[in-house]
Amino acid sequence: MAKLILATISENVIVDSQSNMISIINVVERINTSNVPSLYPWIFLTSVWQREEENIDKPEPISFRIRIKYKSGKIAGKAPAFNGEMPAKIKKFRTMIKIQGIPIEEEGFMEFLIEKETKKKNKSLWKTVSTIPIEVRKVKNS
Repeated sequence: MAKLILATISENVIVDSQSNMISIINVVERINTSNVPSLYPWIFLTSVWQREEENIDKPEPISFRIRIKYKSGKIAGKAPAFNGEMPAKIKKFRTMIKIQGIPIEEEGFMEFLIEKETKKKNKSLWKTVSTIPIEVRKVKNS
């Protein structure tokens, strides 16, 4: 089973074509906005997953989704789940997902919840494996 070992939210991600190394550009820790509610144009969620089991001879399915939890407890985000597969012989797997139109509904901290799907008796169960807090501040236009 794959385990999430890194998750970050940024404004951009660059993958070097020669080395395949990634550069995570402008990590988002705070969003300043003049209007609440509003939409933040886009973010990138970069995640790195690692196998926990030694059996790497078979591909491993991986499914996770992202939801937003606001300070009030309201949960938003009906984005479809990411359904992929960690190829055989690969110990680490990374994703870079561009999410457009992030709803900013409240001031204060909002959390991006990364939830991993597990299946038990043909039933999907979602477990939060990471949270990324981002502060939302309302600022005056200058």
